[in-house]
Amino acid sequence: MKLFLLILALGLLSLLLFPTKWHLGLAVGWIPTLLAEMLLAQRRLSVVKDQVRNHQFLAVMVFGFLGRLTLLFVGAILGAQSGLYSEGIFMAAALAAIFAGEAISLPQVAKATRHRRSTLSSSSDSNPPT
Repeated sequence: MKLFLLILALGLLSLLLFPTKWHLGLAVGWIPTLLAEMLLAQRRLSVVKDQVRNHQFLAVMVFGFLGRLTLLFVGAILGAQSGLYSEGIFMAAALAAIFAGEAISLPQVAKATRHRRSTLSSSSDSNPPT
């Protein structure tokens, strides 16, 4: 969670590197997408730590993908229709936020999955089948 907030702050600080007319499109693409990534990462970790079935984890992955796709679609349409920001700039910032979110969350999920497997294998070793 702290790493997501750090990346969010660094992304907002990097706005100063870009032309002023791009700021709104970058902010609208970066902030909601990274917040959605943060919520999705928390959901993924909770599903893995709660030792649920694989189909439930896959459902989180599929609905997370569809949610991000909807966010991209709605944001691009709103930018194109309103003219407040460039949809291309929005898409670039949103995709950068998705890549950053995945780079943060997937190692955490992999670590939690390895921990879960080691816990499951140690508990099955202590209770051999009769």
